[in-house]
Amino acid sequence: NTNAILLTKLFHQCKILGLVSSQYEFSNLCGRKRSWYSSTRCRNVPISTDAAVILSVRLEKCAREDLRHELRPHAEYLSELLMAVVRERVEAELC
Repeated sequence: NTNAILLTKLFHQCKILGLVSSQYEFSNLCGRKRSWYSSTRCRNVPISTDAAVILSVRLEKCAREDLRHELRPHAEYLSELLMAVVRERVEAELC
């Protein structure tokens, strides 16, 4: 059930950073419709590559522009983690 665990951790980290306060806001931060997070988690599917890229870019932007200095490294780490997931998927598709 690692798919749901990663998605849940991402959601909770975004809440801790103060970027979202609800599942709906998290879905929006990922560039998706309101019910996307709960639906994706319940179906136990991994975060899509598109959603991972959008979330990564938005986290990086928030780290630069919106977050307090002490929170920036956490957002940057999450952004890097998501891009690593994307790179891993792309490399797997190329093989």
